[in-house]
Amino acid sequence: MKILIVVQRYGAEVIGGSESHARVVAHRLAKLNQVEVATTTALDFWSWAPHFPPGESRDGAIRVRRFPVAAGRGPAFKELERHLIFEPHTLDEERAWLAAQGPHVPALLEFLHREGKAYDAVLFYTYIYEPTAAGLPLVAERAGLISTAHDEEPLRLLPYRALFQLPRAFGFLTPEERALVQTRFKNAHIPSEVLGIGLDPPPWHDPAPFRDRYAPRGPLVLYVGQVSEGKAVDELVADWIEYHDTGGAGTLVLAGTQRMPLPDRDDIVSLGHVSEEEKYALLEAADVLVLPSHLESLGIVLLEAWQVGTPCLVSAHNAVTRGQVARAQGGLGYERDDLAEALAAVLAKRDVLGASGRRYVDRECTWPAFDARLEQLVDLAALSQELGLEPLVEVHTAAELEKALACSCRMIGINNRDLHTFRTDVGTTLELLQHIPADYVVVSESGLQDYATIARLAAHGVAAFLIGEALMREADIGAKLAELRGA
Repeated sequence: MKILIVVQRYGAEVIGGSESHARVVAHRLAKLNQVEVATTTALDFWSWAPHFPPGESRDGAIRVRRFPVAAGRGPAFKELERHLIFEPHTLDEERAWLAAQGPHVPALLEFLHREGKAYDAVLFYTYIYEPTAAGLPLVAERAGLISTAHDEEPLRLLPYRALFQLPRAFGFLTPEERALVQTRFKNAHIPSEVLGIGLDPPPWHDPAPFRDRYAPRGPLVLYVGQVSEGKAVDELVADWIEYHDTGGAGTLVLAGTQRMPLPDRDDIVSLGHVSEEEKYALLEAADVLVLPSHLESLGIVLLEAWQVGTPCLVSAHNAVTRGQVARAQGGLGYERDDLAEALAAVLAKRDVLGASGRRYVDRECTWPAFDARLEQLVDLAALSQELGLEPLVEVHTAAELEKALACSCRMIGINNRDLHTFRTDVGTTLELLQHIPADYVVVSESGLQDYATIARLAAHGVAAFLIGEALMREADIGAKLAELRGA
C-alpha cells in the first residue's frame, strides 16, 4: 500500500509529542508499505523558521518531501489568541487563526491537490495546523486524521468544525481523546481506532548516581518534559515550594529544555535536556514521576516511567493522563492544594503502583499490538478506494457548497430542505447548480414530488435524485415510482 503522512514538522531532531508519534508511525508502516512524508522545512514550532533544506530526502526507507514555509507565526498571534479565547469576536477573526499561527505552506497544499490521489491512504497530524486543516479536505476520501486533540479553546474555532466531519477514519491516542472529539463534533459514525503507542525496551542506564546524589535529601520527585508555563511547570514549582516550606522533604528534579525562569533553591534542580540513557536512569531513580500538564493527548513519559517500575502523579484536571493512570493503576491524580497528601499516598504504595504500571505497559505497548491497531486505521482510511466507493457530500447553502468544492470529492448532493425550518424549495438545486463545475455529479434531494420537477432539474444537468417522502406516502410505491420516471 502507498501511504502519505502529512505532519507540520518531521525528523529525529524535532521535539514534540505529535511529531514523534508521526515518525514512529512512519517507520512502523514502512516495514510493510511504501511510505512518504510531506512536511515543512521548519524545526521550531514557534517561528517556523527554515532549518531543513526544501526538496526530497530519505529517513531510512521513508521518502521525505519538505516544502518551504511561506509565512510563519505572525507578530500579532498572541494578541489574536488572547482575543479569541477571552473576548467576543467575529467569525472572520476565527478564520484568521490558521494564517496567524502558521505554518502557511501553499506548496504542500498544491502538492496534495495535484498528487494526493496517487496514495491509497493519507494520514494527517495534528488537527490544529494549516497542513492538516486546509490539506485534509483536498484528499478527504482517503484521509485518516490523528488529531491529537485536547480540550482547548482552538478546538471550538471555525476552521475545525467541518474538518472533524471529513476523514474516512480517526486515529486517537487515548479513549479520552476519542470521547472528547465524538462528544464535541457528534461524529461517532466515522470509524476510529485508539492507537496508543509501542515502546522499545529501555536503553542501558544506571540509576545509582542519581539515587546516591538525591536520596539523602528525601524523595526524588521527577518531572520530564519541556520546562514551561504551557506545561503547567510554574504551577508545579509553586506547589512544590508550598509543600517544602511547610515541612516536606525531598528534591524536585526537572529534566527538559527550560523555557521559564526558576527560583534559586537547593530543593529545585533543573538539568536541562538529557539523553535517553540519562532520562531512563532518572526515571528509575525517582520515587515518583509528576506530570502537572492540563493538556496532553498521550502521556508517553508515564509509560516510560512504568517501564522501570516508577509510579506517577498527574493533574486531576487532565482527563487523558488521569485516565492513563486509572487504567494502569500506576499512580494517582492530585489537586493543586493536596500535593503533599497525594505524594505521601503514592510513596506509601510505590512498589505496588509501579509494578501495576509495568504490567500495563507490557500488555498494551508491545509493537505487535500497536502495529495491528495502526494497520486497522490505514485499512479504514483506504477502504472506500479499495471498494470503488465515491463519497456524496451534502450541501444546502452557498457556504457549504464552497467547502465541498474545496474537497477532492466529485459528487455533490443538494438538499432542498432547510433542516432548521424544514421548508423545502427545489429552487435550491437550481441556484447552487450554477456554481458547480460541469464534470461533477449532482444529486438533488428532497421535495421531488412529480415527473415535471425531475425533468426540469435533469434538463439543467442534475444526474440523480434522492426521493424518500414522495414514495413512502404512497400505497402503491411501484406506481408512484413509474410516475416519477415519466412512464
